[in-house]
Amino acid sequence: MKDLRLEAEQIEGEPDFNWSQNGMDYTLTSLWSNPENDGPYDEIMLSARWAAGDVSDEFLSNWNAASRWGRLYAVEGELVFESDLHLTGGVTVKSIKGFINRFLERAQAVKDEVEAAG
Repeated sequence: MKDLRLEAEQIEGEPDFNWSQNGMDYTLTSLWSNPENDGPYDEIMLSARWAAGDVSDEFLSNWNAASRWGRLYAVEGELVFESDLHLTGGVTVKSIKGFINRFLERAQAVKDEVEAAG
């Protein structure tokens, strides 16, 4: 994560990382699409969370219907933006870094869009 200039902390005993930036809390989670899999992880999920005012279910539904790069939902007074990268078949380190950088850009854009919508 230092390569990406992120001050992320690894969650003890887990292959996951947390960090905060620009008023959002981020988590990178490594997953198996099949939890009974014994091999290497085959998915990465990134999520960004931030405190949000009232966001209607209609806004979230419309946003998700138009989104092609992630999902947005409300939980306990916060908004969560998530996206997955599937690793099955192989992926380069450059691809993973690109995914993370693009996610950071999109998360900020989504937060700005929600705030502009009121």
